[in-house]
Amino acid sequence: MRVSRNRLIKASLADVWRAASALEDLPKWLSGIEGVQHTDGPAEGIGRKQLVSRELYGRESRLTQEVIAWEPERRISLKHLEETVDGAKAGGVRNFHTVITMRPIAERTEVELAYKWDSPMGLSWLLSLFLGGRVMGKEQNASLKLLEQLVTEEKRA
Repeated sequence: MRVSRNRLIKASLADVWRAASALEDLPKWLSGIEGVQHTDGPAEGIGRKQLVSRELYGRESRLTQEVIAWEPERRISLKHLEETVDGAKAGGVRNFHTVITMRPIAERTEVELAYKWDSPMGLSWLLSLFLGGRVMGKEQNASLKLLEQLVTEEKRA
């Protein structure tokens, strides 16, 4: 399954990349993220691993991610390796990726925020359809708006 949203940000590709690629700053713009801690690998780029904490529907979620694609001023892909919810291993959704893609358009930058995952048929699949189409899409729109605000504020500073 895949859910994505796009936003045209009034900033250069370099400015948007700088904000989006500072992975410790994800809580500033990626909706729902409360903290990011670098745990292994390089500080940036392919192989970086991090622990992300967030609140998910009133429950504490912690997930381990690995950067599997790092193309400066173009794309970052984060593979979710493991997730716990309230301390218990989460199941149902497999092979989850967060992908941030950028491309310049004149003096602006188009940013796509995509979530991709596999879900077996059944209840998890039905929940994925519902959450993907509604909740995740709203979350992505909010995130992209926050990214634009962050980039705009950094340009003024």
